[in-house]
Amino acid sequence: MLIGPHFKFTYIKLHPVSLSLHCIVFIGVFYLFEQYDFQQDFRKRAAIFKCALTVLIGGILVNFLSYILAQPNQSRRVFVIYCVLIFIGVTFVRIAYSFIGSVGAYDKKTLIFGSGKKADDIVKTIKENKNIGIKILQHIESTAENLDISSNDTIYTFQSQMLRDKVVKLNLQILIVAISRIQMEPYIQDLTWCAQEGIEIWDTPTAYERLENKIPIHAVDDIWLLYAALSRPKVFTRKLKRLFDVVFSSAGILFTLPIMFIAGLAIYIESRGPIILRQKRIGQNGNIFILYKFRSMYQNFPTSGEKGTSLNDKRVTKVGRFIRRTHIDELPQLINVLRGELSLVGPRAELSDFVHEYIGNNKYTKGTICEKAPLLPFSKTDLMGKDVEYLYATSSEKMQIIPYIEQRFTVPQGITGWAQVKRPYVSSSYEDMMAKLAYDLYYIKNMSILLDIIILLKTIKIVLFGKGK
Repeated sequence: MLIGPHFKFTYIKLHPVSLSLHCIVFIGVFYLFEQYDFQQDFRKRAAIFKCALTVLIGGILVNFLSYILAQPNQSRRVFVIYCVLIFIGVTFVRIAYSFIGSVGAYDKKTLIFGSGKKADDIVKTIKENKNIGIKILQHIESTAENLDISSNDTIYTFQSQMLRDKVVKLNLQILIVAISRIQMEPYIQDLTWCAQEGIEIWDTPTAYERLENKIPIHAVDDIWLLYAALSRPKVFTRKLKRLFDVVFSSAGILFTLPIMFIAGLAIYIESRGPIILRQKRIGQNGNIFILYKFRSMYQNFPTSGEKGTSLNDKRVTKVGRFIRRTHIDELPQLINVLRGELSLVGPRAELSDFVHEYIGNNKYTKGTICEKAPLLPFSKTDLMGKDVEYLYATSSEKMQIIPYIEQRFTVPQGITGWAQVKRPYVSSSYEDMMAKLAYDLYYIKNMSILLDIIILLKTIKIVLFGKGK
């Protein structure tokens, strides 16, 4: 349509599928290459080069998928212009961001209220992670003694009205309350006032949850467990998760059949034994199921005294070492997902013997420890009256009991999960089980389809760079 000799309107027809493909691919690629980490200086050459590489890979992947899906494709000239414009636009916005608000400019003003190991651990975590988005202004101890408060670096003691005065004076955004619920009682009115003033109040579990994306056992009690249970996803979310599992496991089986065939053939040629390894694992609600994996070892099960396998285990075959590195050995578990025994994402399905060892004695299991022994709830109060700190005693004194471990089985177990992507290469030892449970509790409390997608993207990143277990 012409308007005079030099102007005309050009009609641009947008294809919904093609547009969605572009958005999904670039969001995924930008995430995999850590381009959404805004706690960095985008003016540095390394950051600019990484952005350019990300855009190039995203553009190539978009064109490849457009060809596969028979979507309108671009000419090479348009492809180059397309990538250059995306790179210029993204780089300009991010450099402008770095000039206007450099790293640390948007850190939230935070006050730590509490004393002892809990408060010290939280302070240490914040100081060790400069890009965490938190700036500690002051640290007030929850004691009744007076102390000089002349320096901002001093650890202050609590006095009447001091908490409210400090909140007003410091223009606070976050208040971390690193004390127990019993110790919190004298300060309920002050904390309620802070909450009504719009201050974010974090208790110890919330602090770990926000700062480290995990919830350690020592920060959990029965009250926290109640609130976590109340915040569980609704029935619709659980059904949507199951639909998500069925669709993607079916597609995964279809697309990886050639890979599984080659892997099975290589295993058969290299060593004797079954191609598919069958293991009894504990699923949701303590139900036992048979998990399928490609055999990667000369022998099927760990010998006496061993906890699973290690990174350089001598029992692993040459083919096994490769399929474990690339996670091809996990592909048969897609059948478990399709059957409803596993989910794509969830806590790792452990061997029943390992788990029951940490549940304890017959007080928590009926009859002998076997595949039919139920997982009964128990908490810190069941540990013979001992505080949870007892769990960190010396090896000779330590009770091999992990409180709240049964919570791992209140949701579907998964091929991958938050603990797997946060702590790759771990065993089923007592210490590793404790560490994994902290991440599993975080996942259980925050379970959602969005978190599942994030975990799957992180899993893809781990597979691409050859990390994880």
